[in-house]
Amino acid sequence: MAKPTKTNRLPRVGSLVQVDFLDHCQDGPGPLSCTVYGLLVAVDTKHITVEGWTTRPKRDNTWENRTRWALSRASVQRVFRLLKHSVRELQQ
Repeated sequence: MAKPTKTNRLPRVGSLVQVDFLDHCQDGPGPLSCTVYGLLVAVDTKHITVEGWTTRPKRDNTWENRTRWALSRASVQRVFRLLKHSVRELQQ
């Protein structure tokens, strides 16, 4: 089983990840704990982006053909890297 990775030390872009995060809840008692699985495709100081549905070849991977979640790093509780190697390494 993969060890949790703190959000200030994320896996490399291209890694297959599980991200546990808090999401808003209208009229509820508080935020909902949610999980998304996919490729870590972008990281900056405020957000991480996970792509759960992707297409190949890369030229077809346009906004109409993919599903992405942009998550505020403040909402991220845990990030797990699911494979030892990145997906890009496995495709070689």
